[in-house]
Amino acid sequence: MDFEVTSENKLAENPEVQSKNGLLYVLPQSLSSSVNKTFIRQQAQRSGYTPGQTMVFDMNTGSRYIDPENCALVFGLALTGATGAQSPTNHRTFSSNAGAIACIEEIRIHAKSGVELDRIQECNQYVFTRSQLRENSDYFTKYASMWGGGLINATTANRPLLGQLGATSQTYAIPMGLISGLFNPTVKGMKMPPGLLSGARIEIVLEEFGRVIGPAEGTMTVNGYAVTDPYIHCLSHELSDNSQAVLNEESVENGLEYTYTRCFSTMEASDSTSLNIQVKKAVSQGLRAFTIPIIQTNSVDEDEDSFSGALTYTSFNYRIGSSFYPQQKADSAVESYYITQNLYNKHAVSGWYSSALDFDTYAAVQGVIGGDFESDQRLNLSGTPINNSNTLSLNATVPAPGALVNYYVFLEYVAVSRSYLTNVEVKL
Repeated sequence: MDFEVTSENKLAENPEVQSKNGLLYVLPQSLSSSVNKTFIRQQAQRSGYTPGQTMVFDMNTGSRYIDPENCALVFGLALTGATGAQSPTNHRTFSSNAGAIACIEEIRIHAKSGVELDRIQECNQYVFTRSQLRENSDYFTKYASMWGGGLINATTANRPLLGQLGATSQTYAIPMGLISGLFNPTVKGMKMPPGLLSGARIEIVLEEFGRVIGPAEGTMTVNGYAVTDPYIHCLSHELSDNSQAVLNEESVENGLEYTYTRCFSTMEASDSTSLNIQVKKAVSQGLRAFTIPIIQTNSVDEDEDSFSGALTYTSFNYRIGSSFYPQQKADSAVESYYITQNLYNKHAVSGWYSSALDFDTYAAVQGVIGGDFESDQRLNLSGTPINNSNTLSLNATVPAPGALVNYYVFLEYVAVSRSYLTNVEVKL
């Protein structure tokens, strides 16, 4: 009996137990390594750009550590060559309600030593399609309003207006983590070391006007857009001298490892009913792939939703070497929808964070198909290697499309950067 009392006393005196029960009445120790935290702007080389041009940002972040999940691309956008007055019943909208993300055709990021940190071609299509699979409806109705986005199935009259007319521009903010995996680390909360981003160059290629603009509400016509005063907002941290010294020593001896997700894209145009699309990319950790079909003429038509595809599949699966995802081909729209929802583990979190892509919208205008290659989505670094002997391919059959179709295939994989004081290494 005395032993039990002693054990209970020790348990009651344990600071961890007291803390768990809200009974530890001690001032918490300050654990912050930052002595200053603030937003800093990284201006583009020029103050104005037009479709097809490349915005260039030279990152002058110095010795600061950057919080990648709190960085955003900010710019103004104005329509040009408009005829007719803009009003709620006479205006233009972003294609597929993608918002200002529709303007970003490609993003390239190189470290100061020249090594490529990230590159995403067809970035707008990738971000738009991934968001439909990964995010919930609140994301589109509230958060996406920062960049003029919204739910794909909204009526034209309810879509946000595309920019403004003439010299007046509308300002949009796009989180960098949406358009570049470099700003979306695998370990949440990890900051970007100075050797990784300081001196880096970010190049953003603007999309052609016909793909950015969508169906009109009314009769107003425009012939282009202009981007003004672009800059990247970065949340920066200045560390204490002791923390900086420890990290500098680690950087010199071993390098600072930073893990993030990259995306490789490929596009194949076909009017065949049988598809065999191969992805020529060697990676050690392939996470997932998805494919969206867009009728080629619609992809550049300013009167069409250029990021949405209504094509349905008769059957499909992905293959890596001798492994198939799924093992037997999916042969119905609802099965394809179910399998594709698993890309971002939506079945497990459907009660509180379901995808905004409902089945009716999926079957009508967003026929994306996907394959998940992770052995366990709850664990990091559980992907499948892809190389010359284990090539990734999509095998599918479709009804006769009656037109040339662009099949956009996106492969997500893990990249690891190691930052030293003077150079950066990247492993895929």
